Amino acid sequence: RIPCHLGGLDPRRGAEVRRVVRQGFIAAAFLTIPAFFLVWNVSSLLRMFGVEETVIELGNGYRQIMAVTVVPMMFVAVWRNAFAALGRPKIFLVATLLALPANGLANAVFMFGFGPIPAMGVAGAGLSSAIVATGLAVGFAAFAVLNTEMRQLCLFQRRLRVDKRHLAETFSLGIPIGFS
Repeated sequence: RIPCHLGGLDPRRGAEVRRVVRQGFIAAAFLTIPAFFLVWNVSSLLRMFGVEETVIELGNGYRQIMAVTVVPMMFVAVWRNAFAALGRPKIFLVATLLALPANGLANAVFMFGFGPIPAMGVAGAGLSSAIVATGLAVGFAAFAVLNTEMRQLCLFQRRLRVDKRHLAETFSLGIPIGFS
């Protein structure tokens, strides 16, 4: 077990990054719930906007799988911001550049079928996105555990606890940014 020190980071800055990232995970968990239900039930909104029922039916499998994809993508967004705050945006860039062709290949496999994998149509595109998003989220967490510099932030050595003041600050800053 590595002691919690922050290497090249100023200890106050490192502690703040740790606090913000951990509260970001909590905020992501809170936001995942309404986002999941919004995406899961978007067909009702589409009907309100006059989208034809046959179009809605075609997208149902994709919509349901993308509702599940919201979960890892919320955590991927936290990691993206964490790496940027640590001055390490290249990690996210490289992962994204690797994920794009992987997602394209998985789209082809799951949409049109390949070998024992049956063609799933549009739902297959959702499945490939879910797999790649989960891979990104797990990969970033693994990087944070295995990379010496990231490990020094001790992001996972303590139980996540809600810090009401910092969580409120996260939402008060994040909500306006999210709408802009």
